[in-house]
Amino acid sequence: HSNFRIHNSNFNYAILRGLSFQESALTICSFREADFRECDFHNADLSGSDLSGADTYKANFEGTNLCGANLNGFMLGNTTGFRNMKISAEQQSHILLGLGIHVL
Repeated sequence: HSNFRIHNSNFNYAILRGLSFQESALTICSFREADFRECDFHNADLSGSDLSGADTYKANFEGTNLCGANLNGFMLGNTTGFRNMKISAEQQSHILLGLGIHVL
């Protein structure tokens, strides 16, 4: 388990492929266009962070708190786990759109 805390930091375009962020808090951070391929965010807190355009191929978001996060371009179908992922009602349309589902 990683279990570290980072707040209000910039990781835009960072290559983080394969890293474990289990049970860590990465709140109000910017991860625009970051490489999250094969990362493990199990039970992590990414609330308020910007994940727009991040590559989430085979990333695990089980139990991850994404409330208030910018999920533009978030592709849930590319992840390996999302059970118990926490999102707000406003974010559900971005998640569903990534699966090809339009909320009317």
